Amino acid sequence: MRLLRLGEIDAPTGSRVGGAPPTGVDRTCPTCGGRAEYVLTLAPDVLGPTVDDRVLSVLACADVGCRMLGPAGDRSVLLVVHADAPRSDEPDDGFEGRALVADPPTDVDDDPNSDQSKVGGEPGYLQPWGHELGPEMEAAGFGFLAQWSEVTYGRQMRRGAYPFMFGTVYLFAAGTDLATARGFWQNA
Repeated sequence: MRLLRLGEIDAPTGSRVGGAPPTGVDRTCPTCGGRAEYVLTLAPDVLGPTVDDRVLSVLACADVGCRMLGPAGDRSVLLVVHADAPRSDEPDDGFEGRALVADPPTDVDDDPNSDQSKVGGEPGYLQPWGHELGPEMEAAGFGFLAQWSEVTYGRQMRRGAYPFMFGTVYLFAAGTDLATARGFWQNA
């Protein structure tokens, strides 16, 4: 397990959160056709080697009604796999861009039920149905990849609303192939 934290400065490439999305990332919600907000990008610098060194960007539909679609809100977690690219010239979605860094690996998962952001370890679900859906994903061949908690943004970030309602996004994938990534989110 590796805990994720905000870096002191922005990162134009690699793992990052907030700010403008990477160049070439489609910001169209496939569910409603509306605009999607860029949340973060996970790259090999925090994930470790991935197939073709691709990166995974996480977005959320700007429409709260669309984000709430589906029994678990999982259709509103938009995952885009792409080559790493610098930030685009598009405006950000209300919070400053920062690097996303991982602490050194540890075998200890102190509190698997916490709302920390991390790569590996055990998911820390905020809602009981996560304990049902997570094992279903694992039975289908998807291992736990990472979780991103909006609590990690911290008070120093300028942000009006949290797209996942101050919740946590859970990401799963088949091995190191990010093209298989699936995700869902929960809030308290």
